[in-house]
Amino acid sequence: MNPETINWGFIGCGEVTKHKSGPAFQKVKNSTVVAVMSRDMENAQVYAKEQGIKKWY
Repeated sequence: MNPETINWGFIGCGEVTKHKSGPAFQKVKNSTVVAVMSRDMENAQVYAKEQGIKKWY
């Protein structure tokens, strides 16, 4: 991992994350989404797997 990489975690996996925030953060240079969380664990897991994110809560 590049020491200048910013690691992000999303709180919530709703429509804004799926269609706006998520895709934007995935495209930013030196930025990576490392985890997501949702009140519904299954929702977090589905979103994480779809996006290649390794951790969900």
